[in-house]
Amino acid sequence: MKSSDSSTHVIRATARKHWQTWGRTTASHVLQGAGTAVGAALVSFIVWWAQRG
Repeated sequence: MKSSDSSTHVIRATARKHWQTWGRTTASHVLQGAGTAVGAALVSFIVWWAQRG
């Protein structure tokens, strides 16, 4: 019983560590992607507005 408890604990600790690393990386990628999309939309809007006269 003790060994299975410790192995479960190790699995949980490892999963938590990977989740934190993966979660942060994903969040930063999503934020970068959103920022890029907003920047592109803003540039497109400014170009459209300038061409509109």
